[in-house]
Amino acid sequence: MLVKGARKGFAWQDYRDLLVRAHLQLGAPIIVVWGTLNTHRAAGLREYAGSHEWFTVIQLPSYSPDLNPMEGIWSWLRRGPMANTGFTDPDHLARTLR
Repeated sequence: MLVKGARKGFAWQDYRDLLVRAHLQLGAPIIVVWGTLNTHRAAGLREYAGSHEWFTVIQLPSYSPDLNPMEGIWSWLRRGPMANTGFTDPDHLARTLR
């Protein structure tokens, strides 16, 4: 349940904390490959990664369909009949896809 005015997504500190816990549980280095989400590119997260040897961030270029197949799917969806469509239920989505 969402609370009015509450944040709906992860902040960079949430990603950092998740990765710290994963590192502690696994006892191994963590390597993440991220796209261009602004939270992933936050200065605080870059600084944190740069100051910890066990934490490596590989940043994908802005548009990289060869490295991130989702880019092609999003491009196709934006051009197709489903762009800006709100589906009322799973059956509505299935009918549209057919």
